[in-house]
Amino acid sequence: MNRIATTPRGFPFDELSLAEIQEQTVPVLNAIARLIPDRSIIYGCNLIDFATRVDGFILYAGEFMPFVGGANDGNFSILENVVDRTFNIGTDMDPMLEDHPAYYKRYAQIGTIVDAESVHPFTSLKPSPRFLTYLKKGTRYIGTVVPTVSDSTGTVIDVNFDTTVGTPLYMVLSNFYRANEAALGSFDFDIFGRTSTGFKIRLKNITAVITQLYFDYLIVPNGTINDGG
Repeated sequence: MNRIATTPRGFPFDELSLAEIQEQTVPVLNAIARLIPDRSIIYGCNLIDFATRVDGFILYAGEFMPFVGGANDGNFSILENVVDRTFNIGTDMDPMLEDHPAYYKRYAQIGTIVDAESVHPFTSLKPSPRFLTYLKKGTRYIGTVVPTVSDSTGTVIDVNFDTTVGTPLYMVLSNFYRANEAALGSFDFDIFGRTSTGFKIRLKNITAVITQLYFDYLIVPNGTINDGG
């Protein structure tokens, strides 16, 4: 990752250094923003007693910005405050001082604000995103399954991981699909025998021969679906 060396002493903290800091941080924030659905509440912004929105943070039009709460309203506004600073556009020996815009502070605020950059319905914001941590994903080709004479044990299929996931305490999010769409049979299934290196699938009540059957799975450790708020 890019970095700035501040040693030895005498680091040139000037406009070029400030520009370098901005150039190193803004692309990273923009990349992170692409992982989150646009127009999302990152945290906060919730309603208290049906009367007040609390402060928070949102992503709007690909831009992270603080959200200033207040009396509840159906709209929120995007604002930009510009702070001027005194610039020396001359030299140290022959200074020439002028005030120019220096700091651009952008934020959202609940309500319909006069002279705002734009106004949007609060309902256009999506709830805080939920992030799913998973241990492993894969596809198990099962092939052909046929009805069994006795369904007491069913058809058992092993799913083995190439590496351990480190725990038998996980959920299996799964889906079956058939490459041969003409195979119309149905079945029941359950997942059992979880270990850190795999699990078993039991197919029961198979009604007809099914060919080219696949099983997709996603291994999720218990308790790892996190709220963005």
